[in-house]
Amino acid sequence: MLNEFNPVPKPVKVDKKLKPYMKQRPRKKKKPKKNTNVTMYHNRKIPHWKQRGEVSRKEGNEALRHYGECCAVCGNPDFQLHHIVHKGYGIGGRGKWRNLVPLCLFHHTGEKGVHTIVAFDQYWKELHAKKFGPHFFKDQWDLWMGGLISSPTEKLFERFMQGEEERLTNIGGN
Repeated sequence: MLNEFNPVPKPVKVDKKLKPYMKQRPRKKKKPKKNTNVTMYHNRKIPHWKQRGEVSRKEGNEALRHYGECCAVCGNPDFQLHHIVHKGYGIGGRGKWRNLVPLCLFHHTGEKGVHTIVAFDQYWKELHAKKFGPHFFKDQWDLWMGGLISSPTEKLFERFMQGEEERLTNIGGN
């Protein structure tokens, strides 16, 4: 019988990650990741430094209300918000409006920008320290851990920062 029915065998399921010539390996159990992003201080969880450096819409709008919706140097309406004290590595500036200034691309990262010229970067740091006090780049968590406020609430943070501004205007005015 030449016309005998010979069905084609079903293909074997092969793991797509493995090449046909590789053996099927048993899957390893994944170890649960330790949450290294949580820092505890006096039995309170403190947000990660990256999260604290992010600029919220509220903080960005407050910085723009203070400086206007354009570059603080040249008035260009195409701007980026610059962290005066940079965000880096846990000890840097936070995403609070007192630590922000709107700068155009040229004055932010250009050849005469704050990320290029150290003196220009220092100018903004000194200006904000004179305007808002030495803690202008901190958030409520930094002030609380430094013993400057009794609890890390937004209300106590703003009261402290406004007190610093008033103190500086009284010193400068006398």
